[in-house]
Amino acid sequence: MTRLKPSKPRVFCIGWHKTGTTTIGLALIKLGYSVLGCRLDMVHPLRRGEIHKAIEVAGQFDAVQDVPWACLFKELDKRYPNSKFVITIREEEDWLRSARRHFGSTEIPLHQWIYGQGKLIGNEERYLERFRMHHDQVKDYFADRQNDLLIMNLQQGDQWEKLCEFLGINAPGHEFPHEN
Repeated sequence: MTRLKPSKPRVFCIGWHKTGTTTIGLALIKLGYSVLGCRLDMVHPLRRGEIHKAIEVAGQFDAVQDVPWACLFKELDKRYPNSKFVITIREEEDWLRSARRHFGSTEIPLHQWIYGQGKLIGNEERYLERFRMHHDQVKDYFADRQNDLLIMNLQQGDQWEKLCEFLGINAPGHEFPHEN
């Protein structure tokens, strides 16, 4: 397992799923980070209120992205001070269409924990409310710490330059990844 080097900040991609989190994860891998993605199995300790177990798992990597990590940004910040946070954003109707295609009628236990309903279809307004609430909470939480939060909109062309400037590293000479 790659250990975090002192000059490299820990990065938490706290964008909501289906907003480009996998792409950011791939970009961070290309920058030399060890990255942990979506962990649906974390629902078990989270349901039991054992958030510390998920936080410990996240701490084994230089960076995390997707769920449940986005939901735990405050806890990650407290446990790992001086970290950097990246929130990927997307227009909500585009997000909803993508989410429907990806997991629409599938019952997902982690989504039950996140949204209070495990299935998107039939619960669209609840999912949109949680999507909006997350973005509002992140912006409020980091309102006085703008150097710790990067807002990236991949659909509008945010790529290496913005990410690498935020991380204080040079952009690589290859194309920015894209994964769906």
